[in-house]
Amino acid sequence: VGGIPLHPGIGRQTARTIRRTYRRSGYPVADAEVRFVAEDASGAPVRARRLDRLVERSALCADRSAGAVLVDTEVAVYEGRRGTFGTTLVRGNFKTRPYVLRREIAWKEGAPYDVARVEKTARNIDATGVSDGVDVRARPAGCDRSDPEDAVCQVHHVVTIREAKDVFMRPSFGIGLATLDPLYVFVRPDMPNVFGTGWDLNLEGHWGFNVFRQLCSDQSCYERSARLSLVRRHWFATPLTFTTTAQIQQRVTPARGRISSILSDTQIRWPIGRHWQIYGGYLFQVANISKDLVRPAFGNTVGCGPSGSEPCPVVDRRQAVLPDHTGAFQTGVRWQRVDNAFNPHDGFMASLDAMVASPWLGGWDWWLKFDLSWQHFIPIPRTDDRLDVRYSLRYGHAVPLPGAPGADTRSIPEVWRYFGGGTQDLGLRGIEPQTMLVDVEEVTDAFGFVRLRPRAVGGHIRLLGTIALQVVSVRDLFGGALAHSLFFDFGILTQRWDQVRFSRDLRRSVGVNLIKFDIRLVTVALGYAVLVPNAIWPGNVRPTDDPNGRFVFDVGVTF
Repeated sequence: VGGIPLHPGIGRQTARTIRRTYRRSGYPVADAEVRFVAEDASGAPVRARRLDRLVERSALCADRSAGAVLVDTEVAVYEGRRGTFGTTLVRGNFKTRPYVLRREIAWKEGAPYDVARVEKTARNIDATGVSDGVDVRARPAGCDRSDPEDAVCQVHHVVTIREAKDVFMRPSFGIGLATLDPLYVFVRPDMPNVFGTGWDLNLEGHWGFNVFRQLCSDQSCYERSARLSLVRRHWFATPLTFTTTAQIQQRVTPARGRISSILSDTQIRWPIGRHWQIYGGYLFQVANISKDLVRPAFGNTVGCGPSGSEPCPVVDRRQAVLPDHTGAFQTGVRWQRVDNAFNPHDGFMASLDAMVASPWLGGWDWWLKFDLSWQHFIPIPRTDDRLDVRYSLRYGHAVPLPGAPGADTRSIPEVWRYFGGGTQDLGLRGIEPQTMLVDVEEVTDAFGFVRLRPRAVGGHIRLLGTIALQVVSVRDLFGGALAHSLFFDFGILTQRWDQVRFSRDLRRSVGVNLIKFDIRLVTVALGYAVLVPNAIWPGNVRPTDDPNGRFVFDVGVTF
């Protein structure tokens, strides 16, 4: 084959390709060498392994006005003998159990030699997360042509790792203060690579003492919880990652009363190539929350209590969270091609999530839920990567399944409905959280006065969109980039599509992120957003909305 343009590394690349092809075909000591041949001024052949040396020794470039010149090549190959895998020793694992590492070895003793399996073994061990580095050294025996004819070619290997999780426990503990938990203690024992099995266990205990009740309107306020997280990477020597989390929590607040919940979430994730990821799992949640929630009306209504002069509690269903008992299978797929998965500036991100809940899975109701999202980041050419346009579309649809056996399902449980407002990923910026779709209820106080209170109404359908223009003003500020953006949010939150009137239900807001601090892992943004005035878009600002807008603080992939 001729006519191939030459470049300085073509000889090494060709030799490496030939060598790898042989070693993948069972020849463990195979080697190759490529030499280039040209003529000197006297017409004698000159050979060299590097093109620059060939130019120096020959008359290859003496006449620069001439066209392309031809260079011959010679390839020398040493095959050696075909071999098989021999004994494998594992070293450096003073904590990790040997079976954890041997399970990741991609060959069996006596199998035909294949260097690709050696490389795969190093990747497998690294994927478990138990090592900081993996070194696989080959020790061929009887594989050279000079060895005795009756010698058996075997390749022994020494697998050496450097332990990454060489401690039994990383405990942390302390004492803290919070607004609705005035005094608490916590302990967080983190146990990586538990007993050398490759499992990572994280525990957390939180105990609130229910003291300083004067900070909570002389009512109880505390949190007591226990959490568990168990993770196993490269589960059963496969690309799967197993994760399970569990939480038991009890919170008591003046507004919500006593809230007790149990949550368990188990997932298995499977990365496919560099850009795809599939997951599936099971979720179980039980929340036993009082419906009779009260909040004191400070100084507005009196005449209650033993003395007749204490504040009267007023029913406040706006912040109520109803009981939930859900068992569901969940699955989804992720696809992304971005420059940075945590803080992208160029590329695409897409996701599809689905959930099916059933009494047969431990819940109360039958329902389905689907969520789709698409995010696109487009750098503007000739701006030195300082300007980019980004947009996102999100669609969610929850479907109750009335008439299904084992339950009297009529609607989606309130905690699984869609709400909107507050941040870009939840709804429109510029309005209070969960107020994108509200209802107004009448509440009668102790003196017979009727108060109108907005109540958040969750929807079964949510469609959200965002368009933003971002500019980077400072590339390096304390290890991150300082950016700013203008954005336009729009969306619909409803129960059914046949109830939608776009002129009425399509909400819109505009705003600016005054500060966006971008680091490699996350973005922190502070901005201001306001609903598009009714003078421009009639009906966009509702009676329960603040026409002056609000500040927005967001963390994550922001727009």
